[in-house]
Amino acid sequence: DPIPGAGAPNDVMALESTTPSGSWTPVSWLDYRDFRKYLRSFDDLAASYPVSLALGDAARPERVRAELVSGNFFDVLRVRPTLGQFFDARLDDAPGSQPLAIISHGLWQSRWHGDTAVIGQVVEINRFPFTIAGVEPKSFHGSLPGEDVQLWVPATMVGQIMPTVSSLLRDRDWRTFRVLARVAAGHTQRAAADEVRRFGTFMSTVNGGRSKGMSAILLPIWRSHWGIQDGL
Repeated sequence: DPIPGAGAPNDVMALESTTPSGSWTPVSWLDYRDFRKYLRSFDDLAASYPVSLALGDAARPERVRAELVSGNFFDVLRVRPTLGQFFDARLDDAPGSQPLAIISHGLWQSRWHGDTAVIGQVVEINRFPFTIAGVEPKSFHGSLPGEDVQLWVPATMVGQIMPTVSSLLRDRDWRTFRVLARVAAGHTQRAAADEVRRFGTFMSTVNGGRSKGMSAILLPIWRSHWGIQDGL
């Protein structure tokens, strides 16, 4: 599967911004929000920012691979929790209000020994307290091919755990997100790609100096530029 553990994974594609020279670049949070609001060829679009985070208190921190994600991330990928619940898409409209974390099945086993009482427990992530809301199914390892992601937190909590980059939620020039787009039934991938390109070019005009000459492309997951890498 393009994204192991996702439901109907062949309908999920990568949406990337392109620079005036035609090279790829990650998508800014504000551009992602506009893509999600206005594009019509998709059931929905989700965003992910791959990072490493410190899990646990200062005495025993554990460095883990993580994704900062939009609230609808798991809905778009059609992943259901093994335990507990996942995020609500509405949290994207209230930055800083939802200190909730989702853990991988592997992390649940290794750190909590599969204890079902893990739901509701508080754990420090980058020294900020989060409540564990859900556990991933064993088959899901995140959205990055070849990566084994262990932790997911809302992108809107970036100000609490990564305060030096908190302006990325407000700055259209801060391009850090991978965008996953689920093509809607009745729409071809080619037509969806055409809409993405047209709207990306339109946005570059509307946003003037911020995005001049930029556009956007739609690619199969295996052709996207994140691939197997160490992240950011």
